[in-house]
Parts: sequence; C-alpha cells; structure tokens
Amino acid sequence: MRRLRVALIVALGLVGLSTAAVVGVGLLVIRTDRGNAWVRARVERAAQAAVGTRGTVTLGALRLTPFGTMTTDSIVVRDSLGTLVLGTGVVPARVDLLPLLDGVVQVRQLAIDRPVIHLVA
Repeated sequence: MRRLRVALIVALGLVGLSTAAVVGVGLLVIRTDRGNAWVRARVERAAQAAVGTRGTVTLGALRLTPFGTMTTDSIVVRDSLGTLVLGTGVVPARVDLLPLLDGVVQVRQLAIDRPVIHLVA
C-alpha cells in the first residue's frame, strides 16, 4: 500500500513537471521570431482556407503574448485577380492558445482598426 502511494505521488509529480515543461517551452516559442512566424503561418493558413481559391490572405507582422493576445500590423485580402478586397490597420485579437498547436485558430475577440473594404458587383 505504501509503495503504491509513493508510486502515485512520483507519477503525479512527473506529470506536473512535464506539464510545466511543455507550458514553459510554449511560452518561450511564442516569444521568439521563429515562434511568431510559426503561429503566423498557422493563422494565415486558417484564413486562407476560409477564403479558398477565390483570393489570398496576407498578415503583417504578428505578435503573440502568453496571455492570448495576438496583434497583427495589417490584414490584406485580395481576390483571384489581385484586386484589394479588404485592408486593415492594426488588428488586436484574443485567441485560445492551445488549439493553435493543432493548427486551429479560435478567436474570442477581434477589433479592426481603419478597415478599407472594396465591394465589387
């Protein structure tokens, strides 16, 4: 019985250390240029999937904080001919961080500064 309790405590300790290590590495990754580029690629891929083959989506410089705030300098959406459809200034957003690891972008809040929208008939 005592060995089982010790084994359980050791196992829980290892799980806790592993979780702390993963979170720590994740925080370090999002604070680097390479980590931000990785997240930017995931976000652009998700946005491009929403637009499909009808156009392209390009994000400006991206910053991500450990608290789930993501800010991009701009978002530009162009149609298949290259004509500007949507352009923005700074776009801050609140996102869930864990789904980003699976390439899923879950936006909780989004604010668009100075949007420029071109509607084509």
